[in-house]
This record gives sequence, C-alpha cells and structure tokens, in this order.
Amino acid sequence: MKIYTSYFQNPALKQIDINKQVAISVGLPRWGFKGRRIRELAPTWAMTKLSEADYRPQYQAILDKLDPHALPLQDGDILLCWEKPPEFCHRYMVADWLNQAGIETTEFEAKMSSCPVRQ
Repeated sequence: MKIYTSYFQNPALKQIDINKQVAISVGLPRWGFKGRRIRELAPTWAMTKLSEADYRPQYQAILDKLDPHALPLQDGDILLCWEKPPEFCHRYMVADWLNQAGIETTEFEAKMSSCPVRQ
C-alpha cells in the first residue's frame, strides 16, 4: 500500500479522484470538501495554537494511541491538511509514523504522472 500526503490547496488535486482525498485536519475547507475524513488523525483545536515544540509531543501522544493498520486507509489515499511545504505540519509526523509501521508514505507532487490516484 502506498499513501501520500499533501495540502488542501495543492492545485494538482483537481486531477485526483475525490474519493482518494482524505482530510486529517481539525477543520475543513469552506469550499465544501467532498473527500473522506479520518478524524482520529486530526489534532485538537487547542493544539493549532501551540508552538511546534509544544505541539509535537501532544500530537505524538495522539498517534501513540492509534494502530496505523486499523485506520481506514486505501492504496493511493492522499492525506490532507493545511500547511504548504516546507512549513511544519502534523502530516509529516503522520507520514513518519506510517512509514515506521511499514506503510509507505510520501508527499504527493504534481509531477507524479504515474500516480495511481489520478482520475
């Protein structure tokens, strides 16, 4: 299984099947996001106000309570949140956590013409 990460405003997502777009954020875009959602991977609203140094251990505590193999992930899913690369974002922590569990996870790039999730 291969999973990707990205951000909601990535223009390349317009070419991607909405069923492969998975929100892992506490809030959703106002434009009416129609993809799936995995709430277990979202931080809390209070965490969004923290510095990165304070955020990391609190978010890691959320991940430590989860089984990555029990999440409703499908091959080719793109896990989405708000920050554009290279800004810090919890999706990078999720990617590391999934990779450590043996679930290949990388940042989605528009130039990935062979990406299996294109429409």
